[in-house]
Amino acid sequence: MERALIAAGSVSVFEGPEEDAPLVTELIVGERLGVLDERDGWLRVVVPGHATGLDPRGYPGWARLDGLVEAPAGTPTSRPSRPTAPACRSAPCSGATGETSAFPTAAW
Repeated sequence: MERALIAAGSVSVFEGPEEDAPLVTELIVGERLGVLDERDGWLRVVVPGHATGLDPRGYPGWARLDGLVEAPAGTPTSRPSRPTAPACRSAPCSGATGETSAFPTAAW
């Protein structure tokens, strides 16, 4: 991906490059996407912040340029790895299903 864009507003991502194609995901302000191709006013994109089994880079789809702005130079187009919750060390903190979590389910 050579070009990174950021959503300046709500941006719909469609399954294909047409307005009546199924909506596959939607960006909110500040989310980024990578541009793979451009065709007839449509951008073929991947959304790194939306995990999927369809593409390891992020959720694939098509979007219009409306509502998108150029990302500052140096903005990564790949999704950073997410930190995992630390394991319980001093005392068990099991949830209702018996899983061990750093964040007890009762707190949610």
